[in-house]
Amino acid sequence: MAKRVETAMATIEADEQLASCPVLPSLVTRVEAAVRKCRAADPFLPIHILTPNPVLGTLLTRSLFAGTGYLAIHVELPHEFAWSIAARQSLGAGLLPVPEEVDLAIVLNAAAEAVADPSTPGYLESAVQMPGFAPAVLRTLRDIAAADVTPAALEAFVAKARDGDKVRVLARIAGAHQRTLDSAQLIDRESLYRRAAALLPTSDGAGVVLIGDTPESCGFEALLTRLAATHPFVWLTVSGSSGFAPRREAARAAFVSRARVSFEPDGHRDGPKWGAGDFEPGRDQRGGRRHGVGAVHHRHIDHAHDLERARRDLVRSMFERREQNEVMHVYAGRRRIGHRQCAMKPHARKENPRNASGHDSDVLAEARGVDRA
Repeated sequence: MAKRVETAMATIEADEQLASCPVLPSLVTRVEAAVRKCRAADPFLPIHILTPNPVLGTLLTRSLFAGTGYLAIHVELPHEFAWSIAARQSLGAGLLPVPEEVDLAIVLNAAAEAVADPSTPGYLESAVQMPGFAPAVLRTLRDIAAADVTPAALEAFVAKARDGDKVRVLARIAGAHQRTLDSAQLIDRESLYRRAAALLPTSDGAGVVLIGDTPESCGFEALLTRLAATHPFVWLTVSGSSGFAPRREAARAAFVSRARVSFEPDGHRDGPKWGAGDFEPGRDQRGGRRHGVGAVHHRHIDHAHDLERARRDLVRSMFERREQNEVMHVYAGRRRIGHRQCAMKPHARKENPRNASGHDSDVLAEARGVDRA
């Protein structure tokens, strides 16, 4: 029992250490400043923080305003934000967003129908049955929809394509996928973005903080353009130094030109700049002073060590929890065995109710001992 309590306390301590670990302190500082900027006129204004992935959203949820806490700040993905705007009208029309993993099942069913035609080459029929085919095709369908390309346009492109068979099968899958969504009254992400853009501005006038690059989507571009014109809006980029990702930077510049919105670049874009929330350059976590030409770069090394330490703590916590669960399962199993021995079947007592010395058999004695306990 003492060992189980010790394990539980170690798990709680590991969770507390992980929750308090400083994660991306410079980004947290920038996000907090953006929230204050949006709330300059109304300190209780609802804020939506849009993150490119759920992992960053979880880290920001734990780290924002750690000293005071926060109210009416929602950290979510772009399509979740779009659904929060369009939910009431969509539900009134009987429409729902595509549930997770359901779109994969729809793609698999559509792919099976697409290759059922006798004219389909054999290598495409084999490709449909390969693992990983459905997620790859789903990403392709989302990219096609984001580029505002319809299944009919794909079908018309078959004659011009170098490999017309592939394009023909893709067009069939896209058409079957869209028909299934329409019959089930489900909304894909591109349609959701456009529906949300048409409903702006919202009644609460909520502020929006966008982190990172925007989804490559015509629908989200329309949503963001309308959003920046009608709501408090701040766009924070998290790229490294200029020229690190030229294609992404070019796409961002083209998006800014089309949508006519501005963004706040990362403070480390033109070299290391130290602000509130960052580690002091040249000083390690234990307060000791570092010297030398490369002292300024130790901040990045310290931050990497913090992330690695947090990862190890999380893995250790997971293993300790699993060990604790296994101990509890074994303990529960022993209790069940004891109860089953208490409720023995009648024929077990008739076989050997007493041993040669006239006393109860060991099984009955153990059962009666459990009953008395």
